[in-house]
Amino acid sequence: MPAEVRPLDIRRGCALPSPLVIGRLPNRPRLRAILAATVLSTAGQAGEEVGWRGYLLPRLTERIRLAPASLAVGMVWAVWHLPLFFASRADPNHQLFAFYVLQVTAYSIALAWLYWRTEGSLLLTMLMHSAFNNMKDIVSSGGVPSANPFTLDATFVLRFTVLLLWLVRVALLVGMRGVMHVSAGPEDLV
Repeated sequence: MPAEVRPLDIRRGCALPSPLVIGRLPNRPRLRAILAATVLSTAGQAGEEVGWRGYLLPRLTERIRLAPASLAVGMVWAVWHLPLFFASRADPNHQLFAFYVLQVTAYSIALAWLYWRTEGSLLLTMLMHSAFNNMKDIVSSGGVPSANPFTLDATFVLRFTVLLLWLVRVALLVGMRGVMHVSAGPEDLV
């Protein structure tokens, strides 16, 4: 299917799942495999989530409040992955770095909101992080193969998806304004 008409990507925050666009869900064995991959890869997200949400987010929140802290963590998180954009064939989904930064920062807002509303559940943020990473196997993000991941030449689908993602995240940011404290981190568990 051409990139311009691919289904909108749920992992990017769209409210329009694949069935509304293509008229069907992936078959059951594939859905089971994706669910299993999400559960199994949750352990792989553990290190990042302990660092981003378990350590950095609570400390930044106490200094600058939750909404700006979630934005800052998202930007640091995106830059953390910058070396992948220099590696040949590291990204089979053909992501563009500028849009990746926007998407990861928006994910960070959703994960910060989840962390806050669950009173510091790292397990749930790990599951959500893993789900974000594995949703690309259900629907495509509409990326276009490019020799340069630092171009802004994105498809309409990708641009529209990022716009929808941010419309939802703005609502979360408004809901988080004024929050000065989330779980203080790993030392609370001792």
